[in-house]
Amino acid sequence: MSGSLQLAGLAKRFADVAAVDGVSLDLADGEHLALIGPSGCGKSTILLMVAGLLAPDGGEIHIGNRQVAGAGTWVEPDKRRVGMVFQDYALFPHLTVSGNIGFGLDRLTKLERAKRVQEVLALVGLEALSGRYPHELSSGQQQRVALARSLAPDPAVVLLDEPFSNLDRTLRESLRLETKAVLRRAGATAVLVTHDHSEALGFGDRIAVMRSGHILQIGSPEELFDFPEDEFVATFLGSADFLPARRVDGGKVASEVGTFGPLEIPAEGDLAVMVRPHEVTFDAQSSGPATIATREYQGSTVLYELTLDSGSRLSCRRAPSPRFEVGARVQVRLIEGYPPVLFSEGRRIWPVGGTAGQQESDVQRGGKNEWHACSGA
Repeated sequence: MSGSLQLAGLAKRFADVAAVDGVSLDLADGEHLALIGPSGCGKSTILLMVAGLLAPDGGEIHIGNRQVAGAGTWVEPDKRRVGMVFQDYALFPHLTVSGNIGFGLDRLTKLERAKRVQEVLALVGLEALSGRYPHELSSGQQQRVALARSLAPDPAVVLLDEPFSNLDRTLRESLRLETKAVLRRAGATAVLVTHDHSEALGFGDRIAVMRSGHILQIGSPEELFDFPEDEFVATFLGSADFLPARRVDGGKVASEVGTFGPLEIPAEGDLAVMVRPHEVTFDAQSSGPATIATREYQGSTVLYELTLDSGSRLSCRRAPSPRFEVGARVQVRLIEGYPPVLFSEGRRIWPVGGTAGQQESDVQRGGKNEWHACSGA
């Protein structure tokens, strides 16, 4: 299977609302993209336009190096070589597993169709269930049938519209891994729409974060999680706190949890340092500048909520042992190995231009704390 997807200035309006506003994307053959954003941001609208179920108001769509929409061009959905997996699977209740997978393969002879169905059944591990009907299958098995049906016609791109959202958490995680593995074996180009940051981070070779019809940032999961362009992207992909920071002597930046630098950053604007729960820890210290406000046991980890003397709140995820009680005074420190990420007015200003050239060896993180000296505390 081979294929690619290109969107150029894609736009769609519903009355006065710009559901999709000038979105451009370029997926390589075999690439997996996770399209994530809050409800109503336009991500499912993009999938419907790519599938040909909704006509765009502007822009162009190219699938497998062929234009299928835009500039006076319109290719019908069944001619686009697009496979789609819906949230409710949309299986035909009166057809067996084999019948559902073979539906739409009319261009093949009976023998060729039977062979292709067997190939796809083997791909998703459902050979033994080929004669069952959808109501005789579990939710996870139905999801695999839907995936197999989308792969059977050898599509140029597979679109997945929140296919795991109706499943319980454990099954959702296992099926996401299975789905990704099946798509890899098939060599499929795929787009997953989701509002779940764990699904997006685990599925995509790249992630595109959307808001109000726009793509705010696109890049690898590591790039977006570690170096988000703005606070919205940062918090949508996981928990993040933003602590006030100040410029101090020598081009350094001081915060309540450590001093960084020297850094070459713009001189204007208030600063904040992004801290994720796994990047911070603490030690018991009666004179420490923070108090444990809450403690939530989560099995393999414990999530602590800390209140700093300034009133700032900070989340910290640690191993269950040693145990710290609510009300204990602690000294907070940042864990070595994570470059500082600084924001001004909600936008990232360090590292400049992403991850390129900014390695941990370039910057001291969590050295002598100069926050109290510079703030007069």
